[in-house]
Amino acid sequence: MGKEDPSPAGGWADPLVGVGDVVLLYDDLPDDAEGHYCERALTVGPADERAELLVRFTDAAAPRIGMGDRHNGRQPARRGVVLVGDGMEARTLARDGPDFEDPLVMDAVLDPANLQALWGSIGRFCSVWADEGRRITVCFDSLSDVLGAVDPEAAFRFVRVLAGRFEGTGATAHFHVDPDGHDEGVLEAFGDALDGVLVEFEADDRAVDVAMDSGRASDAEIPDSLGEGPDGGGSDGGTAKSATGGSEASDEDIADALGDR
Repeated sequence: MGKEDPSPAGGWADPLVGVGDVVLLYDDLPDDAEGHYCERALTVGPADERAELLVRFTDAAAPRIGMGDRHNGRQPARRGVVLVGDGMEARTLARDGPDFEDPLVMDAVLDPANLQALWGSIGRFCSVWADEGRRITVCFDSLSDVLGAVDPEAAFRFVRVLAGRFEGTGATAHFHVDPDGHDEGVLEAFGDALDGVLVEFEADDRAVDVAMDSGRASDAEIPDSLGEGPDGGGSDGGTAKSATGGSEASDEDIADALGDR
C-alpha cells in the first residue's frame, strides 16, 4: 500500500493507509469493540480538509465506528452516513434524500441487495465532497453484509466498481469483513482486487494488529473461486474491468456490472 500522505498533520504520525488506498479489513473483534485500524484508516490528513462517510447496515449488531465520543473526537469538516436496510429511520431518509447543507448528511438504501442504489448513494457523497475539494475517507461496515444479501460474484463486481469510484475521487476507504464468515478463496479474491489487506483481531483481551501489503490485481476478471454467475455461464470479466478502470464509469458500465435492478 501506499501513496504517502503529504500532509499528515491532524492524522497519524505513521499513516496506516496511504491517501487514495482502498483496502480490505479482516475484522473479528467483538461487536461492542471499536477497531483501532478502522479509526486510523478514517483519520487521514488534516481534519479541516476531511469528509468522512460511514456506510452502516442496520441489521448489524453494532457498527464498528459509531456516533459516540470516539467518533466526535475526530472532528472531520464534513460527515455523512448511509444507512442500509429497511427501518423507520431509513425509510424517512430514503424518501427525503441527503441534504448536503446539514452538519451530518444522511441517506438510506432500503434493500441491501440493491447494489446500484448503494453505489449511487455513495457516489453522490463522493461527487459533492470532491467538488468541495475535501479529502474523503470511507468506512464500509461491512462487506460481510453484502455477501449475505447477494452472491459472491455480484459482491465482487460491486466492490470493483466502487473501488474505481473511490479512485476517481481520491477517496481513502476500507471494507470491514468477518474473516470467519467466508471461504478463504472468497476473501483472497476480494483482497487481491484492492490495494491491500489489514488484519485486526482480539487476543488475550487486547487488540493485536497486523498489516499485510497486497497491491491491487491488474486483472479485473471474476476469480474462479467466486463461482459462476446466476446464469450458470460464468462472469463477464471485460464488463467488470471497464466499470472500474480508474476514472468515471459510465451509467451503462454500472448497469452491466451491477445488474439492472
